[in-house]
Amino acid sequence: MSDTYTEEKKAASDRSADNSRSPSVLEASGGEDRFAGIDRKALLRRVDWRLLPYTLFAYMLVRLDLNNINNACVSSFFSSFFSN
Repeated sequence: MSDTYTEEKKAASDRSADNSRSPSVLEASGGEDRFAGIDRKALLRRVDWRLLPYTLFAYMLVRLDLNNINNACVSSFFSSFFSN
């Protein structure tokens, strides 16, 4: 029984020695070759155009909210609302 345990332990240590570097490290080491054919400027342009509408919509909502708060303060909504 102890022979089987030591053989399994030795086999496990051999496997871990073979995989001493994780797959992500192995892939990252050759990263330049993987992305050599991709036009970086075109890719960034595509990403920018996909994110731009959402960014502008979020900015518009923030500005609209700030303008509504300022208008409420100017029209003395808060003072009449909280006065006793």
